[in-house]
Amino acid sequence: MQTTKRAKIISASAGSGKTYSLVLKYICDIIERPDRYRNILAVTFTNKATEEMKSRIVKEIHLLAANQPSEYLENIIKQTHYGEQHIRAMALKARTKILHDYSRFTVLTIDRFFQRILRAFINELSLDLNYNIELDTNMLLERSADSLIESIADNDDIKNWLLEFAEERLTDGNRWDMRRDLRALGSELFKEGAHTKPNMSKSELRDAIKKLVDHDSAILQRIKTIGKEAIEYLKDQGISPCDFKGGKNCFVNNFAKYAAGELKPPTDKMLKAAENIEEWYTKSSSGNVVVAAGVLMPKLNEICTLYNNNISSINTTKLLRENYRSFALLTDLYSKLKDICSEENIMVLDKTKEILSTFVDQSNAPFIYEKVGTRFDHYMIDEFQDTSLREWRNLRPLLLEALSSNPEASVFIVGDIKQSIYRWRGGDWRLLNSGVIEDLGAENTDIDRPKINYRSLENVVDFNRKFIDNIVTKDNNYLNDVISRALVNNKISQSTHNTLHDIMKRAYVDNNQTANSKSLDKGIAEVCLFDPKHTDSPFIEAIEDAIARGYRYRDILILVRGSSDGRKVAEALYAYKNRRFTANNETGFNILTSDSLTIDSSDVVQFIIAVFRLATNPANDIERGVYNGYLKHPFHREFSEEDLTFFKRLSHLSLIESFEVIVERYALHTVKSDIVYLQAMHEQILSFASSHIADIQHYLSWWEERGCNETLSVEMTDDTIEITTIHKAKGLERAVVLIPYCKWSMSPNASLRPIIWAKAAKGSGTAADIGEFPVVYGNAMEGSAFSEEYYNELVMSHIDGLNMLYVAVTRAANELYMFVPKNLNTSSKGSDNISDTTPLITDAASTLCEAAKQYTNDGHVECVRYSYGSKIAHFTPKKKRASADSIILDDYPTATPELVIRHPSSRFSEEGLIPGSEACRNGILLHRMFEGAITEADLHSAIKRMESQSLIGEQEIEQLKRGITTAMPDKRAKEWFSDIWDDVHTETGIISHQTSRRPDRVMIAGDRAVVIDYKFGNKIDKSYNKQVKEYIKLLEEMKRYTRIEGYVWYIHLGHIENVNEA
Repeated sequence: MQTTKRAKIISASAGSGKTYSLVLKYICDIIERPDRYRNILAVTFTNKATEEMKSRIVKEIHLLAANQPSEYLENIIKQTHYGEQHIRAMALKARTKILHDYSRFTVLTIDRFFQRILRAFINELSLDLNYNIELDTNMLLERSADSLIESIADNDDIKNWLLEFAEERLTDGNRWDMRRDLRALGSELFKEGAHTKPNMSKSELRDAIKKLVDHDSAILQRIKTIGKEAIEYLKDQGISPCDFKGGKNCFVNNFAKYAAGELKPPTDKMLKAAENIEEWYTKSSSGNVVVAAGVLMPKLNEICTLYNNNISSINTTKLLRENYRSFALLTDLYSKLKDICSEENIMVLDKTKEILSTFVDQSNAPFIYEKVGTRFDHYMIDEFQDTSLREWRNLRPLLLEALSSNPEASVFIVGDIKQSIYRWRGGDWRLLNSGVIEDLGAENTDIDRPKINYRSLENVVDFNRKFIDNIVTKDNNYLNDVISRALVNNKISQSTHNTLHDIMKRAYVDNNQTANSKSLDKGIAEVCLFDPKHTDSPFIEAIEDAIARGYRYRDILILVRGSSDGRKVAEALYAYKNRRFTANNETGFNILTSDSLTIDSSDVVQFIIAVFRLATNPANDIERGVYNGYLKHPFHREFSEEDLTFFKRLSHLSLIESFEVIVERYALHTVKSDIVYLQAMHEQILSFASSHIADIQHYLSWWEERGCNETLSVEMTDDTIEITTIHKAKGLERAVVLIPYCKWSMSPNASLRPIIWAKAAKGSGTAADIGEFPVVYGNAMEGSAFSEEYYNELVMSHIDGLNMLYVAVTRAANELYMFVPKNLNTSSKGSDNISDTTPLITDAASTLCEAAKQYTNDGHVECVRYSYGSKIAHFTPKKKRASADSIILDDYPTATPELVIRHPSSRFSEEGLIPGSEACRNGILLHRMFEGAITEADLHSAIKRMESQSLIGEQEIEQLKRGITTAMPDKRAKEWFSDIWDDVHTETGIISHQTSRRPDRVMIAGDRAVVIDYKFGNKIDKSYNKQVKEYIKLLEEMKRYTRIEGYVWYIHLGHIENVNEA
């Protein structure tokens, strides 16, 4: 019997068929009613996931419609209670409808969906019709910071603030770089929950900080004075600190440190001595020492009291003082950012959610549906554990409105708390844990926790369950002890303690899977502890072993925590490949990596860049050193006349030609190990030249900003091994998974100076009045008025670290190998502190696995292995993939591009324009302007582009602008260049069985299609109507559009001919 609860949450552990559940739900919905796809919104979080879901839904509907076997059929029958024949008939109807109405088949990323809503409210939000989305916030932030600093010339307020800022930093002995400080804090502007406006004005904030500093300075000065008084007294009495109990290690030595201005926490001995005179001397101490103890004890007591009563205030002031100058400038920086966005018609992607949140609520949800043009009654949300609070608040009113107004509406949410690894971008797993149920109502919400793992073999599933449980228990107990001590020491409130207590245990409550696999092979999980002082991570041995047992390279996935580990792994693999295969003229394997091995890591690429730079400036001594070093000349060797002539020649060639002649002149193509880098750089240059002004200077500017960070990558084949970060591995699975450096921090990395938005605790006076403030995380935060947020961040960071480990180990289907760097040869006192994954993994491995195998070399322990299960002796891939043979290039042949002369004027002579005439040239330029334009803003951008390429002068710029003025007043033209279209095709072919045509512009919106042919001549010719009617006929043959319009647009004349009416 079908549940009456219309909201369903699938808390899906790794490998439990999350995507399968979503696709099954979608297909069942449209089997019930084939046109329901128009009212279903499926939301994902990445473009890759969107395409995967779309493809899978269409594929399975097609299999059902085509009477082919489908793995979904049995479950569709169970859920819908329909017979197979009816299901296939409905699938056929659904397939036809979706393919003919594909734009209404709505599977979107959450950002894309929010953009769709935003664009529907252009007028209400006072947004420009043709705004552009900006993804590169770093560049935008740099420009905003520069603009703010430049404004000091005419803004005394900012000028004085920055001068005071500089003076404070220099007085404190700190390095000061205003741009760096502004950018560091300014990046918070793009994060969810950041505050762009302080509670106080600059002057109020300055006064508040001064008040705090003055108070703390008085305390520090008093402690310093007491220390001096104690030292002077001892000197006057001729007594040494060594004369007291404890001798040279006596606590009395600390008076000198306090006198010098050093603020040290009182030791246990000091605290005892402040209360007990017997801690100062022994029975054998002289009378002078006993008397001195009586004099010094009150001073020590006062120091201890002052420290304990004020250290929280001192640390709080230190944290506030570190960022308050930059914090006060956030409003000004944000103002500059908005100015740039307004001037250039830019919308920062991260800000769209904030803008939407200002007007989205349940009361206006029907109005939103009306404006968007589509009503969604069925919502499916994937990877919900990565949803941010603001994203949920924007979605929630739409879901609630659908559930309340339509009895057939449904909400289907899929996620896994244990795979929440995007907290840094706002993801909040607590929404999935409890927030959704609270908002949608427990009475309306059903929760399903699948327990079957369809991905991994029995031993891998078994190991991962026990391994993670062991770590959760150990780390949860550790965190409980930490927050309990914090509660006792008044660092956190009882409420915060209750929230954080056992939070990790609650997050992992459903870590309880069993394997679906019935294979005789059970698989293996192995933990290898290796000492990095005596050996490298032995992951390459594991690869060789897997290949020898029948695995293909594509069956192996290498996971890394970050790009630095990725580069290390990639470099080791390339070195191994060159040594083992390339040197023997064998193919070996390829490496697929998205962000590990950058192009500029190669000496040959650095050499080519140096030559490019020398072509623009031969006097560059640094590049001369790079040039000479690569060619093995003395570093300070002067250039010959031949060198200088060559550099000058390069400066007159195109970018592509320059690359070719550099490769030829220096025979760079003859070194096998460099060929992969030459190929990558050549492809990069070709791509750059196709979309930019292709000269050396522009390329070098782009190279410094972005190009140098591009990575080597290849297509996935049977001979390709993939390296990827754990963040990018979600959704992936491989037979064999290796984690070469399975160690990362469980606590926030203080060296990265993470920002935590926090409020000082109530009762902290002036600090609390400042409100929410960007605090730099560190030890000082623990002993400050921000301690609540310190412990909250500590606990959440531990959960992040464990989630990262969970995602990594659950990618493996057959075999899992973790390589953990650990000091194995030096005995060290164990610590109860858990700062990284090493103690957790070591303890779990030693508990779960059989006796460890230890491997030594020259008396040193190199590695210790713990194994759970056994390796598959002979692996046979389930399906042999056809793959192209790889070819090893002995060199990299180059060729100078041929010069091809095109005559664009031929089209315009047919329109009555005389080739070579001013009118013909104007027609050519108008065509260039319109040919790739999607929006009206693109027309103006095309003018700027032609101007920057020196293709047009001032007179022609004015002519083109007049052309826009003449053409665009027509309401139809305005609509054509607006943002209402699902797709816009410019100069794209329409192909039929017998012919093909290429109209200038085709626009699609639902079942409406508009086709346009541009004409730039000075005469109206009805024969052009026939051509457009042919385009319309071809579109009609597609049987996809019910409304097709055709126009001939005489741009120069400002006339539009409707061929449907002609």
